[in-house]
Amino acid sequence: LREFSAQNTVDWMPKSAGNFTLVLYKKQYNSVSEYDSKEEIDFQITIPPVRAERIIPNLASPQEVNSTIQLTTLASGGTEKLYKYNVFNGEEWIVLRDYSPDNTFNWAPTKKGDYQFSVHIKDKESSNEYDDYITLSYTIEVYPVQISGIDSSFQSPQPEGTTIKLTANARG
Repeated sequence: LREFSAQNTVDWMPKSAGNFTLVLYKKQYNSVSEYDSKEEIDFQITIPPVRAERIIPNLASPQEVNSTIQLTTLASGGTEKLYKYNVFNGEEWIVLRDYSPDNTFNWAPTKKGDYQFSVHIKDKESSNEYDDYITLSYTIEVYPVQISGIDSSFQSPQPEGTTIKLTANARG
């Protein structure tokens, strides 16, 4: 980690898990020996297990049919996490996307209903079906048609004989 120094501390940040033996060589300032004494310490570095933390939708439930909802899953631990997105539509579980390192998924529901998401998360090196999972309930509705305004191609008043294009803005 470092050559001989008068400093009695050193920072070490391991880049991988494993068993390490740290060796401290000591010697007097004027010593001609390679070292005067040494001490060893065994140290084990582990990788924290994968833990699902939460699913964050970009739009709060409920939303309307055909809305695009982005789901972002937060997790900790592991070295390289993989995410599998599933949804229960009231009848069956459907895999929306198999394992991927991408923790976001865009969902555009085509039917109203109460949905349950399950995101399975695992470390890339894991042989488990999943290391942890998290769920989120979400409601999709069909809103009644509502006119939110009318736009015209010209402002009033206009002379007689002018073709005015009217556009209705509606939702639902």
